[in-house]
Amino acid sequence: MKVWFVIYCKPQKDEVAEKNLLRQGFEVYRPLISRARGGHVGGSPSIREESLFPRYLFLNVDPEIKPITPVKYTPGVVGFVTFGDRYSTVDDSVINDIKVCESEQQMDLDNSVRFREGETVYINGEGFTDIKATFCEMSSDNRVIVLLKMLGRMSTITIPSSYVSRTSAY
Repeated sequence: MKVWFVIYCKPQKDEVAEKNLLRQGFEVYRPLISRARGGHVGGSPSIREESLFPRYLFLNVDPEIKPITPVKYTPGVVGFVTFGDRYSTVDDSVINDIKVCESEQQMDLDNSVRFREGETVYINGEGFTDIKATFCEMSSDNRVIVLLKMLGRMSTITIPSSYVSRTSAY
């Protein structure tokens, strides 16, 4: 029976460990998060993918069919996460939930990347209803910075990218 094991990696070597484990024929899952960085190149934010759980990977294997001993000798891997003499494992449902969140995060990022600096946008959500603003830039963690007129003066605010759209809700 296949089980998801938790693998601990050397600092900044999760991608190396993932590639080496894949070469050995293991099923590996390294959840990624896409982050928009402030520096704009050609009018769009720079996007960087990084591990959601730095230094950790998930390895799906049936230890009765495929030996897991080579894993701890794989370049980039420190070893299995254990509690005493028991290997740490994760249920399939948890892995599936992480994959769903990873997919939703990517959709949110795809929606926010489409805006250009200076473009007119509309804010809806959490107390905002069809407020006209000017898109400034991507912030971190799926947030955007917009410029809007508030209390008679121009202010910049940082809000979730999901609140911003190109068209009015009405």
